[in-house]
Amino acid sequence: MTKTLGRRITPWVAASLVALMMVVVGPGVSAGSTDSAHGATKHSGSGDGQRGGKNSHHHEKQKPRDTVPAARFVILHNSSPEGKKMAADVFAKAGSIVLAPADGRVVFSFCPDGAGNPGCQISGYLKLSGGRELGFVAAHLQHATLPEKGTTFRKGQTIGKIALWEQEPPNSTHVHWSFKSPGDGIPPKANIPVLHAFGMLGPAPR
Repeated sequence: MTKTLGRRITPWVAASLVALMMVVVGPGVSAGSTDSAHGATKHSGSGDGQRGGKNSHHHEKQKPRDTVPAARFVILHNSSPEGKKMAADVFAKAGSIVLAPADGRVVFSFCPDGAGNPGCQISGYLKLSGGRELGFVAAHLQHATLPEKGTTFRKGQTIGKIALWEQEPPNSTHVHWSFKSPGDGIPPKANIPVLHAFGMLGPAPR
């Protein structure tokens, strides 16, 4: 009897097996999609938490361009002796808004607005998980939108607009970011690689 059942599967039995797999595995997921090495299920599509989905950025480290929704491109510069880039310039049109990468506070707010340093800048501290603070500077902002000394802000809040860069070279309008390690004060001089600093600030502001 067992051998006979092994050789013959009626349509009714096959349909029952398919229904059972849908209950155990779930609709829309093939039985062959399980990663046997890790016991995890690989996903595709656009749902939350799915690899390659439109919301997968929630699980990624923050990047400099995440602070400027209208960013055109980013240039990393100011190399350390080890070759690490200590600053980031996020290029966008004048008037583009700049978002706070984390909760924080403004300690200094002033406007050098010189030939090689146009616009205004703020510096202060950004809050990290665990209560530590990361010193930062954001430069080349418009005077009219500049937060005053003592201002506190929340992650994702607009902290200024990019100033027009009137000097050469053309099309150089950008916001400049650099950081100091927790406990080391406020830039300048930056002492932490800029990409590592942004990675410490959690997901991108929204």
